[in-house]
Amino acid sequence: MIDLFIDESGSMTCEFAEYNPYFIISILKVDNKKVLKRAFRRFVSKHFEELKKSPKANKMFNNGKFIELKGSALTGKLKRDFIKYFSKFNDCFNLFLIKIDNSKIDKKFYTNTARAFNYAIKLALTYYINCGYIPKGQEMFLQIDERNQSTDSRSSLEDYLNTELHLASDLTNEIKVSYFDSSNNILIQMSDIFANLEFSRLQTGSYVEEFNLLEETGILKKEFVFPKN
Repeated sequence: MIDLFIDESGSMTCEFAEYNPYFIISILKVDNKKVLKRAFRRFVSKHFEELKKSPKANKMFNNGKFIELKGSALTGKLKRDFIKYFSKFNDCFNLFLIKIDNSKIDKKFYTNTARAFNYAIKLALTYYINCGYIPKGQEMFLQIDERNQSTDSRSSLEDYLNTELHLASDLTNEIKVSYFDSSNNILIQMSDIFANLEFSRLQTGSYVEEFNLLEETGILKKEFVFPKN
């Protein structure tokens, strides 16, 4: 079973592409959930006081109680510390990033953003399997932040992926898709942070050295860009 944890950053928009040029989807392929979850908790514990002092700490704490780690609430220093810390766990996970260029998207593609999201996931998984980054013919379990998808689209993604990747192309075995409140799923939180980091990198030009480190350690695989130039 291949475990994939998925979250996103940015907006699917053509109308406001000037201000929101990219929509990012982060996919974590996790090979050792136990070790990675333990490492995540250690990171939170080590930086607990710093997290509480973040200007956007209210996104992560409720009445002083820690709820979840949010990429959009981390300071630049914490984001850099996060990458450096998890770059040591290259035997536990891989990172795949999907970059959708809003300025090049046909307006009709976003008339149904849930359908557009599902299509992007299908294209990216097809690409990563054909490139050998994800083993072919395996069962998959996709875990996605429930706040990112409408109720109607949730069952459709599982059916759609099984039709396209399992039945039609034989790229995978059965695919299961489940949705979680990210506060109850540490590895979706981790995916959220990487999506936010890539969004920030594209917007500001920051974190270049940190992303180079992720590439050097083999964690970060080739980015999937849609639409193709």
